[in-house]
Amino acid sequence: MSLELDIADYLETNVASSLTVDTNLFVGDEPPDSPDECVTIVGSPGYDNESGIEYRPFQILVKNTSYVPTQELACEVYDLLKNKPGFPSTIEGVFYCEVINSPFALQRDARGRWVFSMNFLIRMLEPDES
Repeated sequence: MSLELDIADYLETNVASSLTVDTNLFVGDEPPDSPDECVTIVGSPGYDNESGIEYRPFQILVKNTSYVPTQELACEVYDLLKNKPGFPSTIEGVFYCEVINSPFALQRDARGRWVFSMNFLIRMLEPDES
């Protein structure tokens, strides 16, 4: 299972408001007919360094037609993920989820919804090639 799907499963289980994968919680791309309130998880290319640690950045976008509910959901998601050791536990070798930036409002999207963005970085041990 991919990192983004593991994050989606975690959010679906732990966010107080109702998030359901492929209904209002999406991985990779939000469909054109998505509901006004939705969350999208977008992975970015990872990279490694000579220390044997792989870095996997990802972005979460939270959308809704009203500013305050969008901000509240974004903060709830952020609080679940920020600086979390061992997250996600379903992927071997993961040891930390680091905040790159906290939720901030972008401009409204083409449908008039507020968009909040936040970014994280998963640190994990590179798989043993032997």
